[in-house]
Amino acid sequence: MEIATFADRLMARFPDSVSGQMFIQMQSDPELMREYQALVREHGVAEVTRGIGQRVRDHMAYREDHGEGRSVAGLREALS
Repeated sequence: MEIATFADRLMARFPDSVSGQMFIQMQSDPELMREYQALVREHGVAEVTRGIGQRVRDHMAYREDHGEGRSVAGLREALS
């Protein structure tokens, strides 16, 4: 599985909870947690975290560009 695919699935399950809450929610979903752990074993935690963070930033930037989202300056800062 690709990190981008996993991040998309994660955001689809938690569309309104994108910051640190996303990871808290993920921990309560056994399927997502297994997939996350498999990605960490394959790619390492730093790469997976960066990949998810980048997908979240891309997703939020798209929503902002299309008038769909709120400002995510705090999220971008937290994930950078």
